[in-house]
Amino acid sequence: MHQLVTVLNKHPFLNIGASLAVALTGVVVGGGCSGIGLDEMGPGESGVVDGIQISSIDPYYGPTSGNTTVTITGEGFDSDIEVMFGNAELDFTRITEDSIVVTTPFLGFESAVDVTVLDGVSEDTWIDGFTFTDGPPPDPPDTGGTYDTGNTGSSVDGTGLTGGLIEMSLLQIACPDCFGVSSSIVVSASAAFHAPVAESWVDWLPTSGSCQANPTVSGPNVTMVDVGEWVYLNSGSRSLGLRRNSGDSGVTYQASDLGETDFVRTAHYDVQVPESTGRDISDALLTPQGWSTIEPSSILLTSPMSAFSAPISRQGQTFNWTPYGGSGTFLILLTVYNSAGTNTLGTVLCRGEDNGSLHVPSSFLGGFPRNGLVAITLMRYQVESSTIDSNGSTIEGVASIAVQGTGKIQ
Repeated sequence: MHQLVTVLNKHPFLNIGASLAVALTGVVVGGGCSGIGLDEMGPGESGVVDGIQISSIDPYYGPTSGNTTVTITGEGFDSDIEVMFGNAELDFTRITEDSIVVTTPFLGFESAVDVTVLDGVSEDTWIDGFTFTDGPPPDPPDTGGTYDTGNTGSSVDGTGLTGGLIEMSLLQIACPDCFGVSSSIVVSASAAFHAPVAESWVDWLPTSGSCQANPTVSGPNVTMVDVGEWVYLNSGSRSLGLRRNSGDSGVTYQASDLGETDFVRTAHYDVQVPESTGRDISDALLTPQGWSTIEPSSILLTSPMSAFSAPISRQGQTFNWTPYGGSGTFLILLTVYNSAGTNTLGTVLCRGEDNGSLHVPSSFLGGFPRNGLVAITLMRYQVESSTIDSNGSTIEGVASIAVQGTGKIQ
């Protein structure tokens, strides 16, 4: 398995931590925390479930210093509920079964946070339901917004050109011992800014509903620019520091020592660039959630003794998962090795809608020899586009969560 171990330790292209580029070199993005990386998807994670419903948040904004008294009205508040502002759980006072009062915490910087009321059976979330601001009143939150996309985060007209890339991924490997790595979960976050160009960082992906053999990861031919010592990704009360790193392609920004809790699912992350005017961006990233089921489940066996035993048919293989229904896409990557795991024989990348099923046809699998070992990545991939005020270009925000399993060509 020496080749697998070597490939797993390769660095992503352009030193940016591109999640799919990492997967294409063998390190695969994963999600969840239930042994094999699957989310325990509770009711309400995809929106409002019968029971708790929020109807108003008053006031919907307050100072960054906190201590604002906020009344949340709605339905279903009579059970054992929790109240979350972003990732922070708040104490509350129950006025009636349809009304509760909370006091906002200290945040220290301007940001909109999601407001969630839940009871373990149902929940409701208002995306950007409360805004911490020391300026004028912001626009009120969308009513009942459970999955918000397309926010430009800007007050200027966009040029249509690309000026940067923000990435965040949660990586997990179902069988880390199979690949000689010490941790099953790796969370990464990175950023890069550059002069506007008429290219996208995700143009190289196959079109939806298609597969590509041996895809080449590519991006704009640009030099990254220095925007200061630090860039921050903020979601609610959580702030992730990305520090300047100089390389052959210029200056990029990377976080270190991140853990699973730093990747908040279905949450917006804002970009804060303290030393560069006009580059702060609201809702630059929207993280996806994981899933509760994957089929065939045998690809997620965690023991080295049983891994690489799931049959992957040369006649075509269908993969199924718990769909989400958001605006993201779903990617499946198969990296095939010889039976000894010492040589890479090829890769297949397929892209489809997040509808719960994707088929890899025989035309892409039939040429591989029987008993070839397969590293299998299933990835939920969310791309956001926001306008940078400083030059009107678009920064692309890519967030992904996935899991890697193993199989054998049959």
